[in-house]
Amino acid sequence: MTLFLKQNSSNKIADRLDLVGSRVASALSDRIRLCNQNWNIAEGQGLVNGKTGATFNGRILLWNCKSRFCSFCVSGISTRNRKISNYIIENQPKETYFCGRYEVPYEWRFVVLTMPDDLLIGLSLFHQREVFYHAWRLFSTKSKYFKKVVSGGIKTEEFTFDYALNPYHYHGNLLLYCQFLNQEQFKKDWTKYVKASFHHYGLTWQTPKTKSKLLNVYLKRVVDQRVNEDHNTLISVQNAVKYLCKYVTKSQTWEDVPLLDLKEITENRRFWRMFEPFGSCRETAKPIRPKAVKTPAKPVVIVNYRAGELISLLSNGAFYVHSPTINATTPAFAPANPAHAPPTKLKKKSWFYRISNNLITNAAYRNELINNFIQIRQFRIKQLQALYPNAKFRMLDGVKFHGESCICGACPRGH
Repeated sequence: MTLFLKQNSSNKIADRLDLVGSRVASALSDRIRLCNQNWNIAEGQGLVNGKTGATFNGRILLWNCKSRFCSFCVSGISTRNRKISNYIIENQPKETYFCGRYEVPYEWRFVVLTMPDDLLIGLSLFHQREVFYHAWRLFSTKSKYFKKVVSGGIKTEEFTFDYALNPYHYHGNLLLYCQFLNQEQFKKDWTKYVKASFHHYGLTWQTPKTKSKLLNVYLKRVVDQRVNEDHNTLISVQNAVKYLCKYVTKSQTWEDVPLLDLKEITENRRFWRMFEPFGSCRETAKPIRPKAVKTPAKPVVIVNYRAGELISLLSNGAFYVHSPTINATTPAFAPANPAHAPPTKLKKKSWFYRISNNLITNAAYRNELINNFIQIRQFRIKQLQALYPNAKFRMLDGVKFHGESCICGACPRGH
């Protein structure tokens, strides 16, 4: 998608969010509009890859709204997911299984799980996703066949939109590291647990109108060589990864979603996880997605000058008071006493929490957002100078920094 189409798509989505009639949607619209302004998008020349040393040109957002409705931010999510997928495929430990007398290696399979669209008429996108995810959770944890033949994989969720009775076509894409898959058994188990999900949510179930009376499950073997995209049984690694992550680049689909569904989605506190490694692939992905490890905090000694005491704050939140009048080496336990407790820094609530709980008005948040944007923009300009000292940047509105007419105040004239 070109730069103009991305900006046009994001602005259309922001206009639709303004029509939703929700304070959260209005604040989200302000964030998306700010992210897509010309003075937030910089084009860089002479950028240097830190690993290879190669130079390249690129486009950079100085501030990110981090919304899945934004065409620019969602491209970054897609890039990250493709990177994780390729890393998993390259670093997945090799496994084998016995087929008769022969030891056969595990292979990659690309699978598409479908839903009975004609039975979901009248349900919002949010509820259709709940039905799908409950079926997937049962399928991946209860199916003995799935657990036997599948070592791990990557799951992504996708929906397409048209103007039929049920406008949504919700389905899941899987990249499985597995043994040989019996497609009929796979269909039976998937249909069984979709039916169980329907009963769980009180929906009416009908036998699928297919020849096998089962839901369709499309399966292709993943191969290294280049394969035609329309091939019935084979798919290349590149195309498999592209299909896994293509859903996030469809941000323009939100332009057609009904306003009631948009309201329901924006007011949901957390967007659902549409990209998820599982099984052995989840373990393989850990080095590229390290979690912050909390190291045990050492006791912090704080001097309370008023009481003439030393306070030792422990990692579990308790604290001891060393009273010089008793014995400095034998601490006396101090119960929860506000007079002795060291000051704690309150965590700032998110914009979503403050807007949805009426702690701040939309006008006040808009001013706060602009001030925050200015601060981050100035910081990012200085950061880019440190990362790429020889590069030149130009904003889409024509302003240059680290160039001939630098605006950062730190570059010499004519850099």
